[in-house]
Amino acid sequence: MFAGSGHFRKHPCPYIPNCPRNEYCVFSHVLPPSRPRKIQKISPPVAQNPKPKIAKASTETSLAKQIPGSDIAKRPKPNSSLATVASKPDNKPTREKPSVILVSNIDVRNVAVKEPSKHSPILPEIHLTSGSGKRTAHASETPQTTGPPVLPMDPRSHTNRTMRQSTMTKFYEQFQRIYAPIQSTHPGLPSEHALRQEAAVHSKSNKGSYRNVAVNVLMRLKKRPEATSSEDVGIDGEWEPPKESVPVKYEDALQYILSEEQLESMGYPVRIPVAAPDLQTEEEENKKQCERCKATFTIKETLEPADMSACTYHFGRLRVKMSNGEKLRIYTCCNETHGHTGCVRGPHVFKDDDLGVLHKKIPFVETPEKSGESNDYRDIVALDCEMCYTTGGFELTRLTVIDAQLKSVLDELVIPYHSIIDLNTRFSGIHDLSTAKYDFEQIRSRLFRYLHKDTIVVGQSLENDFKVMRIIHNKVVDTAALFPHPNGLPYRYSLKHLSAKYMKVFIQDSEDGHDSYEDSKACMDLLALKIQKGPKFGVAGNE
Repeated sequence: MFAGSGHFRKHPCPYIPNCPRNEYCVFSHVLPPSRPRKIQKISPPVAQNPKPKIAKASTETSLAKQIPGSDIAKRPKPNSSLATVASKPDNKPTREKPSVILVSNIDVRNVAVKEPSKHSPILPEIHLTSGSGKRTAHASETPQTTGPPVLPMDPRSHTNRTMRQSTMTKFYEQFQRIYAPIQSTHPGLPSEHALRQEAAVHSKSNKGSYRNVAVNVLMRLKKRPEATSSEDVGIDGEWEPPKESVPVKYEDALQYILSEEQLESMGYPVRIPVAAPDLQTEEEENKKQCERCKATFTIKETLEPADMSACTYHFGRLRVKMSNGEKLRIYTCCNETHGHTGCVRGPHVFKDDDLGVLHKKIPFVETPEKSGESNDYRDIVALDCEMCYTTGGFELTRLTVIDAQLKSVLDELVIPYHSIIDLNTRFSGIHDLSTAKYDFEQIRSRLFRYLHKDTIVVGQSLENDFKVMRIIHNKVVDTAALFPHPNGLPYRYSLKHLSAKYMKVFIQDSEDGHDSYEDSKACMDLLALKIQKGPKFGVAGNE
């Protein structure tokens, strides 16, 4: 065999120390000596700030100045030999380094972290709060726009900006007053129209006439009444006062009177019922089903504190809502799905719907014939009642009647027969009955001074009103039938929906409950609109 050249002896064997060819391996089996580590001195980075590092004590002092009410300044200073670290300053010109905040000395319970912007690489900001939870030091935030808008710069303006801004501010104040009734649904309208109004004044004037034109416009705005609906808007020069409603005529309303079959299908009492027989004991009669939670309870004349929160219920209606392609029945009061536990507590209440039971408690009467004893009779009226829950069921607490000219004929609080359980303030708007002057019999007698057998009574779902007043009256125009629901009975549109949809008037949006005059007026206005537009108006498939 030939002798090896030894070229691979310079390279260590990759299989050391377990090489199987140890005796005849061409690679070197001598381990190379380990190289000594090079100890490299790490020089401190060139800092922008050549000043000595801030000591812990000075840091806390700085932090105490930044946080009002902080107790850091009151703490004893630590040992200076452990707290102070200094380095030799360079002679180069430098910028001042910001103070270092020691996070270890901050109460993390009072630290609010602000999330970073999705479009910014900046780390989250830490907002410091005092022990009370009130923000005392924070980064600048986007200011909230309040008050009148700021007039944009216009180098070509013939009038100085200060005068124009002052004029626009005065316009804004007037639009704030005018649009107060619709402010909740149109919050930006005063600002928008103030800017438009000032721009219109500027375009119609010159340097010499600007002030006079602005004063004239401002005077007209001051005389302008508050808006009655979302259509009753506009700047001066565009706005037109709403046309006065034409009183509804008796002859025009006759075609919309409900037939006896329609009245019965909608739950109206159409004849004097037969009183319910006494088939139950007093104990059985006192057991009722709660109108709100459907639980069975026993009526008590005097409620104990525990009885005032015995019922858990939803006061809102169920509405169908689409969510992820699925139809859900949602409560309007809390946006929870059907079947969810109630969102409010109150006493158990009940309401009798059986006409025989109602007639047994307080007898029904028919509206009287027209006689010569009264000169106050009306041919057409709109009527609305407010009710409360008592130990006797559902009882009248307010009666409002207006005529065809929308003038109030009767508007009185009523003292119920039985002890009050719940005034139903959320819907009735009644907080107390301390000013009530009439009881049930007295207020019904007063009603018959204006109402006779041939009077047309207009209202929304008046079957409940007639039941609590115990009257039989067959000349009725029901706005729920004038504008029927496409799915038919028992589905009905609410008066609030009809008023907003067809007249752009928003009612029943106050936290204080319904206004019976407002509801009565809305019913009369809807009838006038129906007469004006024709029988097919407001009927599905004919609009």
